[in-house]
Amino acid sequence: MLLLADWTGPQPCSSCACVQVFPAKGFLGARTEMAAATDGSAPAKEAMEKKVELMKEVRAHEVAIAELENLHPSRGVYQKAGNIFFRKSIKSVVTTEQKQLDLAKARLSKLNQA
Repeated sequence: MLLLADWTGPQPCSSCACVQVFPAKGFLGARTEMAAATDGSAPAKEAMEKKVELMKEVRAHEVAIAELENLHPSRGVYQKAGNIFFRKSIKSVVTTEQKQLDLAKARLSKLNQA
């Protein structure tokens, strides 16, 4: 989900409408795990790539929520739905982001269990 509040920062990723964020320190371990786990087994490589992408998505939603919480409550933000931006309150966008974060974390934990 792309959120704008008069800020031109990271661009939306191509796979979904979330804001693309560069990985933090915690993601480097996943990349080294991926290199170790991909000794030629394609399913393991795909699973690890999916895991890294989900970790990036979780981090992007966490950053979006943190940024929204630092804005003044009366300020409006723009939320992208499809190719259209809608002006919404910060509270409603935080709720939407939190739901997406919970879904991404659930998918990540499901992938970790498999």
